Order: sequence, then structure tokens, then C-alpha cells
Amino acid sequence: MGTMRLGNNSMIKVIEGKMYLDGIPASVVLERISPPACILFTRKLRQNCESFKNVVAGTLHDAEIHYSAKTNYSKEVLEIVHQSGLMVQVVSPRELRKVLEAGFPPGSIMVDGLYRQQGFLERAASLHVASIVTPWVDELQRLDRIARETGNQVGKMQVGLRFMTPSPQGRIGINATDRAAMDRLVETLTRCDHLQVSMVACHPGSQVHDPDTHGRTCSYLLDAMDCLEARGIQCRGATINLGGGFPEPEIATREWLTRVMGEISRVLMERHEKGTRAPTCFEPGRYIVSDAGAIMSRIQRLFHDRQGNRWALLDVGMDVISRFSNSHHRYFSVEHAGEPHGTPLSFQGRVPTAQDVLRKGAHFSKAAIAGEHVLILNCGAYSWTFSRRFSFEFPQRIIIDGDAMRAGETPDK
Repeated sequence: MGTMRLGNNSMIKVIEGKMYLDGIPASVVLERISPPACILFTRKLRQNCESFKNVVAGTLHDAEIHYSAKTNYSKEVLEIVHQSGLMVQVVSPRELRKVLEAGFPPGSIMVDGLYRQQGFLERAASLHVASIVTPWVDELQRLDRIARETGNQVGKMQVGLRFMTPSPQGRIGINATDRAAMDRLVETLTRCDHLQVSMVACHPGSQVHDPDTHGRTCSYLLDAMDCLEARGIQCRGATINLGGGFPEPEIATREWLTRVMGEISRVLMERHEKGTRAPTCFEPGRYIVSDAGAIMSRIQRLFHDRQGNRWALLDVGMDVISRFSNSHHRYFSVEHAGEPHGTPLSFQGRVPTAQDVLRKGAHFSKAAIAGEHVLILNCGAYSWTFSRRFSFEFPQRIIIDGDAMRAGETPDK
């Protein structure tokens, strides 16, 4: 029967009809765990970090990569991301605590987000993090007061300005195409003596498939910088933060990423300071961790709806696999991994509501029965640490590295 890869993931293979999770037979994994379980493939996580770094380094100079911790801030993920040489972006006090515990120095931490309490900002300022990014003009005065009161001894507080996405759906951030909004921004910055604009940022969207989008976003940010410079705000040389929005590696292939970075480089060479390259910054999250995570679940029962459609009730639900994640989940039968997956099967989650539908009409094994297992791929992003907790116990975490397996961090309660 040979060897085949499932879900285009190098960690999930079928060898002679049997499923392997990296270097371990799935049957052996099931002997040692009690599903449901979240599985982290550390080799895949390292591969993704290195792949993103290499593509960026091969095209852009002086680029920073800040892993978006909100995607998955579990201990093992953060430690590997740090060991891989990436920096980090946080949006909450818990994330800040977790990244510090994982070994990230304050100078590698970018603080971002929409809602930040006073204590969080004061803590970030006292640590002298790399930058604090704000989408709100009126928050700049608040940051200026914090910078003055914390007595920053290493110079002005480094702040980033997050601009609204230029698409018609844009709503969060500073509107760079609105003259009145830019007037307020300039007036406010002029009064802030303890701040230095060190970054301009724009998040182009979630799972951006058009490889030219980041290039257009770069041009938009350069326009905003030109506008500020023309009005006396010194920001030339500021880092151009082009956000995240990178899909899973199955979609964002090396060729796709190379095209994205090439378009950004072209824009910078044409426009910024007569051809010199500006420092850039990216905030990948899903690309780094999504396909490095999977969930092992068990079919509790099979049933049919009024239209005769076949359903499976699983022991995980939207309390574990966040519907918000919008990830490209793949469903595979563990016991019948080498057999055709062509029969429609819908998956009902464990939360007692008709809304907990994990997938409708997935292609699955016709031979599946209750008590057998389902491996759900692409679960590393926005599930382990982002899901909406119900009253069920959260699944255990398992770490697989080659042919080694161990228990992971106990999930936060």
C-alpha cells in the first residue's frame, strides 16, 4: 500500500494502511492517552518558524517577526517560538506573563490590542517593551502620561500607530485617508513629549489569499508616513508593520510567501527614501502553529437527522475547537486511515446545542463506527488557548517530537 501523507501534513502519514503521528503509530498513541487530547507536533512547529524566517530573510533586510501569541500561548509553543529566534506580540496581561515565563526578553515584545487596562500598559512601560501599538488617537495621551510617570530612563516610549485597513470593511484603527482624523493625530502627537513613533502598522485581514495584498498595505502605510512627515511628525525610519493574515502552510506555500515578500520589497525599493529599504515587521500566528496542532477525538455515537444525513457525535465541541478560528480543519478516521474517505459524515460537537456543528458533510470513511477515533488536523490556532470554555474538562495536551511523546502543560482553568 506504500506511504501517503494526510492533509498535506508531513507529520501525519499512512504507512501500509496504518496511521502514524510523526514517528509513532497512532495505535500506540491511543494506548497511552485517553481521548480527547490536543496534540502538538514540535518538529512541525520548528519547521514553520524556520520556513517563515528563511523566506523573509531571503527577500527583506532588517525584518522582525513577532509571533502573535493570542493564536496559541501554551508553554511549549512559546518556548519553541522563542528558541527559533522569533519575537512576540501580546494583547493581554496573561499573554505578557506567559511570554516572559517562556524566556522572551522585554525588548522582543510588542504590546498590541484594542482593549488595554491601565495596569497592563503600566506594566509594559515599566518593562520597556519593544513597542506599544495603539489604534486609538486618544490613547496616545494616556501613554504619554504613563511614560512620564514611569520615568523611562532609556529614552522616549516607543509607540506604534495602527492604521485602519484600507478595504471598505476597515473600521479599527486610525483612518489615514480621513483628513480630520489625521489632523487629530498630528495635534495629539505634537503634545506628547514622551513618545516616539517607531512603528506604523496595518493588519490586512485574516487568511489573506491574494499575495499582492501585503504589498498594497505597504504602499498605504508609506502614504501615511509621508503625510505625517510633511506635517512635522518625525517617523521616517519607523518600522513598517504589515501584520499577519498568513494562511496555513498548506495554502501559504513557500512560493506564495516568496511572492508576498517580493511584492513588499518592490514597493519599498520604488518608494521609500529613493530606493533604500525600510525595516519591516510581520505578525504571523496561524501560519506558525495551525498545522502543528491536532485533536484526537472519539466517536460517541452515530445517528441520522430527519433528512437521512449521517452524523457523528464527538467528545469535543466548540468549547475546544473555536468556531471563531475559521481554520481549515480536516477529519480523518484513525482506524480506517488507509481506506477511501468519500462518504459524507457530519460532526456534532459535545456542547448541548444545535449550534455546535463542527463540520457538515465531511468526506469520511464509510466503515466508521461508534468508539473509533477521529484525528482533526489544523487545530493549533485559536483552539487550545482561545476557545470558549464550557463546563467540560478541557482535553489533555500531548507533545510529539519524532518518536518521543510526553504530556504537555496542564491547560489553564
